[in-house]
Amino acid sequence: MKKVSQKLVVLLLLVGGMVLTGSILAKKYFEIQLNQKIRISEELEATDLGSILSKHKGSLLYVDHSSVNCGACFEEMRDFVPSLQKRYENKPITFVYLCSESNYPLKTISNSVLWRRKLARLNPGGYHYLVKNELSMKVFKQTVNGKSGEMPYYPWQFIVDESGKIINRHAVRPSDSTALYKQLDSLLATR
Repeated sequence: MKKVSQKLVVLLLLVGGMVLTGSILAKKYFEIQLNQKIRISEELEATDLGSILSKHKGSLLYVDHSSVNCGACFEEMRDFVPSLQKRYENKPITFVYLCSESNYPLKTISNSVLWRRKLARLNPGGYHYLVKNELSMKVFKQTVNGKSGEMPYYPWQFIVDESGKIINRHAVRPSDSTALYKQLDSLLATR
């Protein structure tokens, strides 16, 4: 009986090691697939929005916040973000994408690997940060204004000025390109 349990422990350790190795390799594989225009960072230890936004101080920021399990968010990124970024390619605006971990991850894949897989497929430019769900809820309260009773939703966008102050809590989505271009052009004209 003792030999059987020892073999079982060894087998479980081997399987666990294989799963961990597979996860690390998958993460690296999808990271390699990402192009040079995209910058990704896992900010899972970040506890406030300021720690992420301070990396871009001095630039007007268009921040798009989504969730790793939000299909509509990634469809919007696929269909509308390339033309948005192309239009403002040489303008003083930085595109920042916050992606919240899912509370309901797939059992066979981590949030990190799923996020990297989706980004590798889309290859959008900009700065992409994976954040914990707790930070996402803090960001919602800071931006959309949790006091008004609104329920969290994805995606939501907001605009931050060069000093790090949120100047528009309800920015226009990329899918409404005419209105978004008008909004961003108006802000850029004052800079």
